[in-house]
Amino acid sequence: MDMSKYKSLFMSDTSDHLDSLERELLQLDQQPENTESINEVFRHLHSIKGMASSMGYEEMAHLAHRLEDLMSFHRDHGPALTKQEVDLLLNGTDELRKQLKAIADNRPLDPAPQELMTAVDQLVRNKKKENISQPVEIEDLSSEPPELQDDLSNSFVVEATISKDSSTPAVRAFLVYKRLAEFGQIVESEPSLANLRAGQFSGRSIRFCIQTRRALTELKRMAGTLVDLEHIDIRPVGQQADQMADDSQKAQTIEVQAEELPSRTRATTVRVNTELLDFFVDSVGELITLRSFFEDLSERLDVAAMREGVRKFGKVVHRLHDRVMEVRMVPISLLTQRLPRVCRDIANSRGKQIRFDIQGENVELDRALVEALDTPVLHLLRNSVDHGIETPEERVAAGKDPQGKISLTVQRSSDRVILTLSDDGQGIDPQKVLVKAKQMKIRISEMDVLSPGDVFDLIFRPGFSTRTGVSEISGRGVGLDVVRKALGDLGGRVAVESTPGQGTTFILDMPLTLAILQVLLVELKDCLLALPAARVHRALTLKTEQVSKNGQGMMYLFGEKKIPLVDLQGLIEGRYVQAADQLPSCLPEGVLETVVVGVEDRALLALGVKHVSGHREVVLKGVGSMLKSLGPFGGSAVLGDGQPVLVLDVDELIGRVPSSLWETTDEQ
Repeated sequence: MDMSKYKSLFMSDTSDHLDSLERELLQLDQQPENTESINEVFRHLHSIKGMASSMGYEEMAHLAHRLEDLMSFHRDHGPALTKQEVDLLLNGTDELRKQLKAIADNRPLDPAPQELMTAVDQLVRNKKKENISQPVEIEDLSSEPPELQDDLSNSFVVEATISKDSSTPAVRAFLVYKRLAEFGQIVESEPSLANLRAGQFSGRSIRFCIQTRRALTELKRMAGTLVDLEHIDIRPVGQQADQMADDSQKAQTIEVQAEELPSRTRATTVRVNTELLDFFVDSVGELITLRSFFEDLSERLDVAAMREGVRKFGKVVHRLHDRVMEVRMVPISLLTQRLPRVCRDIANSRGKQIRFDIQGENVELDRALVEALDTPVLHLLRNSVDHGIETPEERVAAGKDPQGKISLTVQRSSDRVILTLSDDGQGIDPQKVLVKAKQMKIRISEMDVLSPGDVFDLIFRPGFSTRTGVSEISGRGVGLDVVRKALGDLGGRVAVESTPGQGTTFILDMPLTLAILQVLLVELKDCLLALPAARVHRALTLKTEQVSKNGQGMMYLFGEKKIPLVDLQGLIEGRYVQAADQLPSCLPEGVLETVVVGVEDRALLALGVKHVSGHREVVLKGVGSMLKSLGPFGGSAVLGDGQPVLVLDVDELIGRVPSSLWETTDEQ
């Protein structure tokens, strides 16, 4: 039977099993006696072995089977896993990933390294010498299973019905045959093995007769792992029937209903190629732009029928957009799930003890954002492990717990996502940073009076590092310019906070999605700009009685609170970067409205604009480095009439306001 057409499904399922396998092994590294994790590791290895064997990838099946042998002792007899065993199983998982990559690249599979197989075999032999009851035999998948070479004293009839929801009944029937063959010798098969191999089977009912020395309970346990079956019936035959009846409640028929199968029930999801998903997102973006065009056209023509048609069209596009974006959003756990392994490996290689905690793994982000964050987050983690956390001896000498701590926290804030990576290591010394900056001849005005934030900002300069040695893992500052660039390309930013001797925190602030954005259009003297609607609190007509002046500038009465009021165009052009006594004391002529932006519990800012032109839904695009350097722009978009518009970065706008105005606010 040609199994090549099921290769993509095999690779996807195997990749999922490997991810889960690694996650459970890392859990066992912290809790060696966790019975649930031990069972899960065994189950994943067993599934990988079965799938690889069915597809003909014997090298992968052989390796998975050896690792399964090791886990079977812990599953059946319960001793805790040792660190050596966890290391060995993780190495085996890495080899399985390499073999899966070879399959993806259509390359021949290499056998697992002999030293790995020897180490596993030695551990299994040691377990047998410990007089553990019913030791598991080491089997060689390249030859007949041991059961076939012994007395096959039990015979069973296995009848099953393949689920109507199974799209590939021939493949499912063949997989059931292969699974049964692992337990004994199949002497009868309906349909025949030849037809199963050729894929010449379109029915739903299958029947096998198997001779085995395995017990009925073992076959029952195996039946519970089979999927896409409506039911399976296993009963003894021949002279064993009466004897088995006493042992198995009079040969009671074993019914495994589909809803009782532990692996999964009827499939309610399908796998979609990401390129196809991106096509749908881009197409919805074009529909949104087209909708904006029709809305503008209907307003100009003022035809009732057309307005109604455009309204209905807009509702359909809105529903379609919401559903497509639901599909595009994925949990950030896709990014974080491999980080504990990276942390563990680097810590072991450096002789460090580290506890790595992750919070907020269920927060959903745009899939493209998750993929783009992989390299920056991985680099920051490596820096924290390699350079931030001290050795146990250094920590004890400093009065700290010998085990360091690194925490990764993910939180949503309106239309933004805040990712925080903190360690309790040695921190960054501002003086060392300044000395290094001078050595690198970095020209910064008033360097001696830089705030701590400005000093730490220097580590994001290309090639900057305070490290005296060279490490193949990382160096604090080496490559951090790449991290900042990557965040900038995503419409985000990165900042660092650090206290010498206490630790360092990196804060990554980025948009929730890279695709569709609600914006508020505002007109200035000579241009049209957009503000993210989620960051806008209110748009108001500017009234003179709500504006007050003092020596620091202008304030706007928003509710019961006075907040800074600035001319948006002047803020963009840099007219507010000057001494406090030279700040504008009045708004330019033509500024008639104000837009309040920011975060309620942090900072609010009133922006003076000529006119508010209304809301739009746009497809957000990135801005190049040139535009990014010219102003506080977080993205760009094209309106329905084809007019391009720049989307402002609200946080950068707030950051441009002189600190003297915020001090005035705090005094209110």
